Amino acid sequence: FFQGAEHCLPGAESNPPKSISECFYRMSSVNGTCGDLIFSGHMLYMWLALCCIQKYGAKCWGIVQHGRFHLSLLFLGFVLLVIQGINVVMSRHHYSVDVIVASYTTPMLFHFYNTVIQPNEYQVDFEAVEKEIAEYRTCSPWKKLLINLRILALLALFVFLLMIVIHGNFKWIS
Repeated sequence: FFQGAEHCLPGAESNPPKSISECFYRMSSVNGTCGDLIFSGHMLYMWLALCCIQKYGAKCWGIVQHGRFHLSLLFLGFVLLVIQGINVVMSRHHYSVDVIVASYTTPMLFHFYNTVIQPNEYQVDFEAVEKEIAEYRTCSPWKKLLINLRILALLALFVFLLMIVIHGNFKWIS
C-alpha cells in the first residue's frame, strides 16, 4: 500500500506562503511535491520547439523541408526530447503520466492551432522574411549597426527585466 510523502498525508503540517513574493521565490517544490503537476511544462517546451522546427525550421533556415539536414535536426531534437522526459521522471518532480500527457497534448494542440484556428492571412509570409533579409544584406554598414544596436538594447532590457523577476527587487543593482 502506497502511503505517499509525509507532507502530503491528511493532517500533515501545512506551511503556506506568507507573502505574494514567497509564492514565486520559495524553493519548497524542490524539496517535494504531492505530484499535482499535470502536465510537465518542461516537456511542453521541448515538444513545442520540436513542432516549430518541423513546421517552420526548413523555411527559416533555408534548407530543404524534410531533407537530410532537416530530418537530422528533427531526429536530434527527438533524442533530446526523450532524454528530457527521462530526466524529468528521474528527478521525481513529475510522474510519468505528466510526461505522457504533455507528449500527446502539445503536438495535438499545435496541429489544431495551425490547421483550424490560425487563418491563412496570419501565417508566416516567408517571402516577406526573405525580402527583409535581402534588404538587410544590402543596406549600409551604419544602418546595420543601428539595427544591431536596437536588437542589443531590446535584449539588454529583456535581461534586465528577467533579473528583476529572478531577484524580486532592485537591491542587486547597487
